[in-house]
Amino acid sequence: MSATLEARLEEALTFTAPCVTDRLVRDGVTDDPAEAEQLFTEAKRYLVLCAATPWMCQAASPSIESVLVGGPFDYSWAHTDLVLR
Repeated sequence: MSATLEARLEEALTFTAPCVTDRLVRDGVTDDPAEAEQLFTEAKRYLVLCAATPWMCQAASPSIESVLVGGPFDYSWAHTDLVLR
């Protein structure tokens, strides 16, 4: 993996979006802000994994899919290369 790609993936993992975690709590996905942050972190990890190894991520896991698709946020429209922009 190139140093540039590795840096961009690391940047994606450290990205913060308080509005996402706030909405996870507000929409009742979880009552705990710390758990909301953990869910967001897991979603970011999954997207970074898919960006780094697209051949390994043909189908989302059920737990990640429940957060990314059909939950309070429907990220089914998101393509993993958006993580790299």
